[in-house]
Amino acid sequence: MPWDSEQTIQGNTKTVLPYSFSSAVIAVDITATNQQPTWYQSGFLRAILDVDGEPFTGANIQTQFGQQVINFPFSIYTLEFTPRVWLASATIKIKQLSSTQIGALNMGINFAPQPPEQLGSEVVTTVNASITSVPLDPANPNRRDGFIVNRSNRNLWVVMSGAAATAAAPSNLVTPGSNIEIPEGYTGAINGIWSGPTPTLNCEVHQFNAI
Repeated sequence: MPWDSEQTIQGNTKTVLPYSFSSAVIAVDITATNQQPTWYQSGFLRAILDVDGEPFTGANIQTQFGQQVINFPFSIYTLEFTPRVWLASATIKIKQLSSTQIGALNMGINFAPQPPEQLGSEVVTTVNASITSVPLDPANPNRRDGFIVNRSNRNLWVVMSGAAATAAAPSNLVTPGSNIEIPEGYTGAINGIWSGPTPTLNCEVHQFNAI
């Protein structure tokens, strides 16, 4: 179907979509690289209204990847989208629904909720420490949650973008014996690198996959 607004969001900053809406009910489709439609968050939408010449913002409404229907009980408003912090880019499409389309939905309008996914047992893998960037876990569209434990005697640097890890920012520092969470819903590649010299042992990658 033709969309009223289609915008590619670069980076994880708030973006006001360049379109003014007049329908209370909208259809939304949010996609990103390595992300399948899931009930996990892709970010937040909130309406911005003009109240006597002053901007007035509504409450944040959580959005998921894929398609959903949202009810904003306003007449004229713009929308601001805030993606999840780990999301490098995303495409958001929005369609205003007519009264006929709303009636055809035959449902209480707010979200089109998805049932919670069932997750398999915890899967644990180990990766030997290395002073060059190595894959800690490949892109996995079924990954839903997890964490990484640094069992080495050296700092572990982790990057969750598919890029090579570096022993400095923007990679994430994981000190010996500590852990870092894999962002909920992140399904992209994860790479790591240890500080030298001669790091020992490994890291453990714990994750839960949808079944």
